Amino acid sequence: MVSALSKAFEVAGALPEDRQELIASLIMTELESDAKWEDSFRRSGDQLGRFALAAWAEFESGETIELPIPKK
Repeated sequence: MVSALSKAFEVAGALPEDRQELIASLIMTELESDAKWEDSFRRSGDQLGRFALAAWAEFESGETIELPIPKK
């Protein structure tokens, strides 16, 4: 385990039990979401590659326009 995660668990372990449960729930939700995104990208890799090649071809042929960047 990396030291940052170890330290986070150490600090969280000193919190009241209800806060520990909340933190554990948040971590699990994030890990599950990350796994879903990874699976989605893995399953759509070929399609994303085709989209990227098509976009590059449009750019190379001058079919695209530069969009203005909004000022904040």
